[in-house]
Amino acid sequence: MALARAADFAGIFRDAGVAALYTPAGGDPAAVTLIPSGEQASAGAFGQEFVQAQDLYLARVSEMPSPAEGDAVTIGATVYRIQSPPRAAARGFLWWLNLAETS
Repeated sequence: MALARAADFAGIFRDAGVAALYTPAGGDPAAVTLIPSGEQASAGAFGQEFVQAQDLYLARVSEMPSPAEGDAVTIGATVYRIQSPPRAAARGFLWWLNLAETS
């Protein structure tokens, strides 16, 4: 049976999610739950393939309606920035976020 509604994701986020604080540029922080994906990205150049670990997370659209590149996400004591435009997933119920730790 396919997941059909935003409510269907509640158990997944409850069981696999991590607490975070989302702060849009110029906005107020909001508590959200994210799921770390553990995915990697690869790219090729000059006959070589490079694998780069990325911090990819799933976020619910209901908690984060319009995230944007440059917005902040804090997980524990670590602050990240959304480093590329978020991509819609799961028929528009979720976002893929590519996060980069700030220094």
